[in-house]
Amino acid sequence: MKHALLILVVGLTSLGFFGNGRAQEIGRTVVVSEAMNSDLYAAGREVEIQEAVTGDAVVAGRSVVIAGDVSEDVIAAGRTVTVTGKVADDVRLAGRAVTLAGTVSGHAVMAG
Repeated sequence: MKHALLILVVGLTSLGFFGNGRAQEIGRTVVVSEAMNSDLYAAGREVEIQEAVTGDAVVAGRSVVIAGDVSEDVIAAGRTVTVTGKVADDVRLAGRAVTLAGTVSGHAVMAG
């Protein structure tokens, strides 16, 4: 699991900000407190998505919380991963402790 998470984080650090409607956030603590009208890529020790994401959410961190609604896919990996928001498509979650308390309209794949 450590290797998969490291690969995802390293891959995210090279993305930068995109002009094609995608946003990236990287840091020790990442809190998304504004609605995102784009795909979101976020990595950090603690990552929390509080508001809606119109697009995909790809998230990695020691602690990942997705409380906002996501209009497309969610891909998240971390030691603890919690999804309480509504996901309008598929979710793929991996972590030591994985909690899916929100609604998912598509498929859900989880490993913990």
